[in-house]
Amino acid sequence: MPPKQYPTGTLTFEHTFTQNGKFIGIVTVKNEHGQTYVSQFPFAVGQPFAKSVVLYVVLVGLLGVGFTVFGDTAARRSRRPRLSQILGRAED
Repeated sequence: MPPKQYPTGTLTFEHTFTQNGKFIGIVTVKNEHGQTYVSQFPFAVGQPFAKSVVLYVVLVGLLGVGFTVFGDTAARRSRRPRLSQILGRAED
């Protein structure tokens, strides 16, 4: 697209992808002070929805296992008596 000022900061365009696949979008912006900003974002076209669902289910499952293990470890630590309790001393 040709360079142009967009006062609202919003740009809309359409593109028809002839092949399915994974792509990287690159947006380059230059402000009035001459500073250039580049943003990259990955996206997929025509990828089966099932692949994404399986990936998210696996990630959520792994996070659940991690929280369960961490939570159980933290709970066991809090139930452990402190040395001052064992020795019968008052805590500071």
